[in-house]
Amino acid sequence: MAVNRVQRVLSKSAKHMRAILCYQTYRYELITATILFFASIAACVSAQSTYSVYTPITDKRCSTPSASVMAVLVEHADTAQECQAPKGWRLFVVATNERSWIDIAQGHSLWTTEEEVVQRNDFGDFPSVDGERVEWRMSKSKTPRALIFSVSAQEPASIGRVQMRQLTRFFVVDLTTGAARFCGTATTRKEALVKADNPSACAKSFRQSSIP
Repeated sequence: MAVNRVQRVLSKSAKHMRAILCYQTYRYELITATILFFASIAACVSAQSTYSVYTPITDKRCSTPSASVMAVLVEHADTAQECQAPKGWRLFVVATNERSWIDIAQGHSLWTTEEEVVQRNDFGDFPSVDGERVEWRMSKSKTPRALIFSVSAQEPASIGRVQMRQLTRFFVVDLTTGAARFCGTATTRKEALVKADNPSACAKSFRQSSIP
């Protein structure tokens, strides 16, 4: 009799434990589903709140800056051209010694990406701004939130070969604070968009100077 009583108690305990496990599993799945649901909503809202516009950076679509502005731009370069940019911002392609980078300005403030593109380049030699256009991430109010531009460079290991391999990186610039901040580089545009749309990690400011 005692054995039967113990077996009944154990059986009830096992059922109770199974019920608890089932509940905990259900609760975990419910929490996980809820988190994923709200994360997807946040992603959709973020995607809907920003969009891209593109401006050309080819020689034919750009022009020579005024002499006073050019004097500032070529302080560490040989030549520069001003290209189209959204309202309130100015964009310059600056070049020297088979290398080029982007300078951006708002009002009298000028920020240069020379250090990040050329001096601290860690993926290739002779880095230069690549492509025919740059990408601006815009808010619903048509305010620029970020700038994305691509840079190509020669793979160091391929120098001296008949065919040198070109490497490409996307440089991301945050504009949400009214100043230009470096968000890092990306190997794909998709990765660059993630950086551009999440500026909380963009802490480093570019070297700044003034233009007339």
